[in-house]
Amino acid sequence: MDSLIMAGGKGTRLNLNIEKPLLEINGIRIIDDMIKNLLNSEIENIYIAVSPNTPETKKHILENLESYSKYLEDSKTTSDAKIFIIETSGKDYVHDLGECIPYFKSSFLTLSGDLVNVKSKTINTIIRYYSNICKKNNDIEALCVVTPIEDYPATPTINFEGYVPLGINIVSPNEKYQKEELFVLKEPILNVNTIEDLTIVIEDNL
Repeated sequence: MDSLIMAGGKGTRLNLNIEKPLLEINGIRIIDDMIKNLLNSEIENIYIAVSPNTPETKKHILENLESYSKYLEDSKTTSDAKIFIIETSGKDYVHDLGECIPYFKSSFLTLSGDLVNVKSKTINTIIRYYSNICKKNNDIEALCVVTPIEDYPATPTINFEGYVPLGINIVSPNEKYQKEELFVLKEPILNVNTIEDLTIVIEDNL
């Protein structure tokens, strides 16, 4: 399965003079930490959607393409995953996602470009869960990863019947209605949308 990091948002709620994917937390930029964990997972290829809102993110990724292999946890192994840049309009998340869909021929994992603490093990768990439910019910095309609202470490922007969507999904390149399954994940994954979120990440060492 391929993955898509959505890294083209404006990040206006954070109100900092830096693009969100480039925020450095615990000595590593958010975008680099996401790439690191994807490279060490079962993901085959990594696509990163950037836009006119995130020119420095695009520049950073391109400058580091050759060096991302240093993130492989086992120095004796290599990852065949390739990293690709997709340039979108930056209009909004849904519109940009639609612009990315033609790059995929089968279901793919999407992640918001401001996620902290998404580990390789978690990525593999999500992929395997999706694979298992599709074997049992071939009508399922999409997966939405959520956490119970009481387990979310910050103030959620969305309350979906007691759950907080984490910005992690598996979707089909079929642009029509997709039957979706919820996957409840009890891990401290956080979207860095506000200064409050950033403070929690730093203070709690997520």
